[in-house]
Amino acid sequence: MNRRKALPGRWLFLSTAVLAAFFLGRHFARQNSDSGIPQSGDAYVHSILFRSEIITQGGHAFVFGNPASKRLRNYVLEYGLSSLCADKYDVEKAKCLGRWVRGRLVAGRNQRYPPWDASTILERTKLEGLKTHCGQYGIVFAQTLWALGIPSRHIDLKAESGDTHFSTAFWSKKYKKWVMMDASEGVYFERNGIPLDGLELHDIVRSKSLSGLKGISIEDDMPLAASRYAAFLNMFYEYSVVMRNNHWREPVEFKIAESGGVDQWIGAWSDVRLAWHPPLPKAEAAGPVRASQNPLDFRWNPNPILAEIRPGYSGGDYLIKLRCLDATPENFEVLSTGGERRMNVPSGKDFGWSPTPERPELIIESAPEEGQETRRLTLIALYAPRSAPP
Repeated sequence: MNRRKALPGRWLFLSTAVLAAFFLGRHFARQNSDSGIPQSGDAYVHSILFRSEIITQGGHAFVFGNPASKRLRNYVLEYGLSSLCADKYDVEKAKCLGRWVRGRLVAGRNQRYPPWDASTILERTKLEGLKTHCGQYGIVFAQTLWALGIPSRHIDLKAESGDTHFSTAFWSKKYKKWVMMDASEGVYFERNGIPLDGLELHDIVRSKSLSGLKGISIEDDMPLAASRYAAFLNMFYEYSVVMRNNHWREPVEFKIAESGGVDQWIGAWSDVRLAWHPPLPKAEAAGPVRASQNPLDFRWNPNPILAEIRPGYSGGDYLIKLRCLDATPENFEVLSTGGERRMNVPSGKDFGWSPTPERPELIIESAPEEGQETRRLTLIALYAPRSAPP
């Protein structure tokens, strides 16, 4: 197997002794040191760190948040999202959710940018009359899709004039591709009846090949006049993808500085991006923007490894069952910390994991076929002294 280097990223911390279900977010159950949790001398497993990611052809990693985290579940309950657009599917459901977002937000400019958090943005809109622009529309739309189990990602655009725009893409199961849909502009694009993604629109803008292109309103499904979407389409002159969607747990970090009596929110839109253009200068490439001209780095299939993990009662192992969302490989490779292959595990079958303080890490990868991306899940058991409270 080809080893690929992942982008650095933060770890998600689960402060429980037993992980009852991973990623799809079933509830965690606390256990004490006598409950079958793997022990090691005077230490017990206090918690587990995990990271679920897709490694693209170029070695870039997209990090997934948990679509059933407590905050996302609260968001679903607070706004009744489970019943929202329940009779719709795929692109039609995305359009329905886009209309819901447009009905909740008020377009305009604001001085104080709220965090990348749909609940906060909607609450401030309701209580404070917050005016929102493309960034807030994109954040609320993407997180609403993700809260309902529809893979989504943020895309960042820049026109040749220098104007910028923040938008959304979601994964269409029907078309097996990413689809760009913009809640602030209320539009998506089709060619020959197939909805288009951001990179396809970038190619259209650069090549000026507009034949057969249709801009479709998400409000009434009617084609729009070219004059209605021309300025927005030009935003796809430069195209990049934000390489994570776990902003609920790990917000974008920014600081506030006052200049001339006006608050400047520095870094409010800075996050790791993968941009489609020639290689960047070395100094810039090492920062928050990476570059690629491999379309497979942008068109990967978003099916991270899912793992149910529970305490075993045979030898004290953790029992792990693996599968992939919507596209299950037949086999996974379990690797050691150094990357050596330890075993091959069929999908949906239990296998045991006995972490120790000396070897606390487990790396699991899908076995990709030629031309596919790698799905990787990393688990690390953290130990605490047995005398410490669990």
